[in-house]
Amino acid sequence: MLKDLKPLTFMTPEQTGVPSAAISRLLDRIAAANLCMHSIIILRKGAIIAEGYWKPFEEGEPHRMYSSSKSVVSMAVGKMYDNGLISLSDKIADYFPDKLPENPSPYTMRATIRDLLMMATQNNQNSYNRNDPDWIWTFFNSNANHMPGSIFQYDTAATTVLCALIERLTGKTFYEYLRPEFDIIGVSPDTDCIERPEGGAWGGSGLLISTRDYAKIVLLCQRRGNWFGQQLISEEYMLAATTKQIDNSHESRPGRPHRGMDRGYGYQFWVISENGFKFSGMGSQSALVFPEQDLIVATTADTQGDAYAYEIDTAVYEELLPVLGDPLPENPEAYAALQSRLDALTLAVQPGEYTSALAAEINGKTFIMDENPMGITRLSFTFDEQGGRFDYTNAQGDNSFRFGFGVNAQDLFPQKNYFGRRIGQCPGDKYRCFASAGWVEPHKLILRVFLADRYFGNFTAVFSFIEDTVSVLMTKTAEWFLDEYQGIACGKISK
Repeated sequence: MLKDLKPLTFMTPEQTGVPSAAISRLLDRIAAANLCMHSIIILRKGAIIAEGYWKPFEEGEPHRMYSSSKSVVSMAVGKMYDNGLISLSDKIADYFPDKLPENPSPYTMRATIRDLLMMATQNNQNSYNRNDPDWIWTFFNSNANHMPGSIFQYDTAATTVLCALIERLTGKTFYEYLRPEFDIIGVSPDTDCIERPEGGAWGGSGLLISTRDYAKIVLLCQRRGNWFGQQLISEEYMLAATTKQIDNSHESRPGRPHRGMDRGYGYQFWVISENGFKFSGMGSQSALVFPEQDLIVATTADTQGDAYAYEIDTAVYEELLPVLGDPLPENPEAYAALQSRLDALTLAVQPGEYTSALAAEINGKTFIMDENPMGITRLSFTFDEQGGRFDYTNAQGDNSFRFGFGVNAQDLFPQKNYFGRRIGQCPGDKYRCFASAGWVEPHKLILRVFLADRYFGNFTAVFSFIEDTVSVLMTKTAEWFLDEYQGIACGKISK
């Protein structure tokens, strides 16, 4: 394998004009929001100035990037454009005659590759769901109801079709097609992707890559396709991809009050203020990129459903951008404090007390549940000094997993009916999970569970124990799984 033309280097923040204390303040704000972070890498002037992993996550571990994957697909489209395989004005339907209906919509027949890159398709919504056997077919057989290229409407199916286009023209998935470039910048061959039901890469959501490898890809894009002197993807394409091609100001962005988002959309990249752009994926798989300031802040996390997820971007704008400058005198004390902070990062836990007087009364007791949306027929808790175990029975049968107090307990989530490497196929594997609990009132226990595998999702379960009853509220945030963990239930102690 080729080695890096110039491997990523490490420098102190001060060497690149960033105060170590500013990065510590950014971490303080993330911690105060109690966000479920997994990793962060900050680069300035092409060097890593801060890198941290919230234990048990660690460097080198492949991580699902969700919609940040779309920007990598765009790079592969750019390579095809550079190699003369396509023109961005080509009609996408011309490449998929076998997927067209007998009388296709004229809007479908007019859609171009550029329209798909801009999220300006002919369809009024994403065309597929988890049960569709052929996602490419759905795109061309959906409700085409307006002129393509006219309106920004976020549509992962557009990226999905671009993935299929790459496969048809090159015989490779988007990440296989980029392998020569990945080898040059030092991206691991372990890079992988979730597959569509019909086969082929789901580049709209499924890239699996380590954070440091992800940072290398982001740096390549920040440098407009140039890797330390070698132009890997044309500057023409990368400049167009990362700058505004279509207005998206009509899109409501609840939970994003920071001043950076959104300033338009490029080719599968979000455009932000300060002439920057963003890789943006569900749950804060993201990278804020500021070419003029030569700054990148890349993160992985599971902030799905968290009202304070915006705090990551806000902190970057308020703590880092205002203090960037020329190289600073070294500050050993501040740098040592930052490094200690980065080394001590641990996964967020559910706040609350570690015990309650009520715990002894319900310890080991079984609650028989009334009929409920989750299908849970019985549940019980067993407590110990570190945390405990939650046991329950649902439609799958008897289930159990551990949780911690003040710390996350790692276990395998008991559900076996979730997707594996390919959407639509359930191999019976269990997802890795992390769970913690806390008594928020003397009678009320909250259990917070994060599933972190090829798929990321989370749910919160509130248990209120009054007299001989338990009332349960479960709320989940996950794409296409954890459906069994949403609703309200009540039960009584078994006599």
